[in-house]
Amino acid sequence: MTERPSEIPGLLLALRSALKSQGYTYARLGKALHLSETSVKRLFSNQRLSLDRLEQILSILQLEFSDLIDLAQHQRRQTEQLSLEQEQQIASDPALLLVAVAVLGHWRFHELLEYYDFEHSTLIQLLAKLDRLKLIDLLPGNRIRLRISPRFRWQPDGPVMQLFRERILTEYFAARFDGPQEQLHVQNLMLSEASNRAFQDWMHRATEELLRLQQQDHRLPLAQRHGNTVILAIRRWQYSGFAQRVTSGVSEVWS
Repeated sequence: MTERPSEIPGLLLALRSALKSQGYTYARLGKALHLSETSVKRLFSNQRLSLDRLEQILSILQLEFSDLIDLAQHQRRQTEQLSLEQEQQIASDPALLLVAVAVLGHWRFHELLEYYDFEHSTLIQLLAKLDRLKLIDLLPGNRIRLRISPRFRWQPDGPVMQLFRERILTEYFAARFDGPQEQLHVQNLMLSEASNRAFQDWMHRATEELLRLQQQDHRLPLAQRHGNTVILAIRRWQYSGFAQRVTSGVSEVWS
């Protein structure tokens, strides 16, 4: 007989997500449980959370056990990437793309309704399309729950990124980046393969931290949250106008 896989890892992962979404670190949870941070870490790492302890944590989070099961099931069906056909449907409809980008930023139904002056029925129809495209779950009461995983990315050569490169990138970099809420750093570097990989690893960690900060802020009112676009990139590249020709041992830069 094939052994049935344990549901405990999935439930613990869901519990970690619930804690994270409410801003609970191991240290903060430890204070609420009258345990040390190390003891709390051990509870999760050993996967030996007793039912009594689980009930305590759920009580702190004001969740029911059924909520935890729902969250675990939701995480199991999270989307990491849409198909080209799904992205095309989004990219070809400006209103749908607007709503898609907004919900990825944790906008709520009433915020979309008020800020963009959508008709109630129109907004429901747009969200229903995103539900069918598996980007969100549209829940009772017009609540929006993302179906994407933390690793979600638009297709690199897909319709959304093509639109971004063709129309949005130029407008983005037209700014001077000298305001209090903006920065631009351009560094031309000579790096080894190992150093390039180390920097890419840092970019991944930085992206995870940005997502954590967004999750931390998503319960704040819209007036306290503002749209920010972050671009992290690195590639082996040299400006084509700096093509190099070597003649008689002398390098000549020409265009």
